[in-house]
Amino acid sequence: MSKKKRRKKQDLTPGEALTVAWALPCLMSISATQSLGVREIGSYWIAALLFIAGVGLFVWRRVASGRSPLLGYGSSPRGSTAVSLAGVDAMSGREFEHLVADLCRRDGCSRVRVSGGAGDLGADVVGLLPDGRRFVVQCKRFSVTSKVGSPDMQRFLGTGRHVHGAQVLIFATSSLFTAPARNLGTAQAVVLIDRDRLGSWLAGRSALSFVGAVRR
Repeated sequence: MSKKKRRKKQDLTPGEALTVAWALPCLMSISATQSLGVREIGSYWIAALLFIAGVGLFVWRRVASGRSPLLGYGSSPRGSTAVSLAGVDAMSGREFEHLVADLCRRDGCSRVRVSGGAGDLGADVVGLLPDGRRFVVQCKRFSVTSKVGSPDMQRFLGTGRHVHGAQVLIFATSSLFTAPARNLGTAQAVVLIDRDRLGSWLAGRSALSFVGAVRR
């Protein structure tokens, strides 16, 4: 498990804080120009453009790191990994993919992005582990009565390494694996995160401990 101190996903990075510190004075100068009735259009527009540039840089940094531009200000239902299993059961498949991506970032993974959708070929979430290995996650937000079967595992194995170039395969589900699916995944060194492990992951356990358990 990584001993690096975890930063909440909604917290600002030092670079983002500097960007905000730059943009706010620009906004204040715009307000001061208006309140004082100054008619120097050049000064007004310079301040306005600097403010717009600051906001644009802030948004770009958030998006480039795979985070919501407004995350942490109550604008996103995925702004926190403090979710219960009952909360997961109420999610859509897409929301579950974003939750898994959030959990990976929380555990120190980088370049994490959600790529799930039509034609994703089993790569719902991709990124790099802290040690630099590329990982791919297949996410299945199933009801507790629907299990991940062997055909789901076979499709994932057919694309995870050969198509996506993953060094670590992770299969995360809100349900359970059938015995054939579990046996196949275990034999192929797939990191299996079933409902029980998902609950531990949500509670704060690092997924890196699951990865270490199947490392060859």
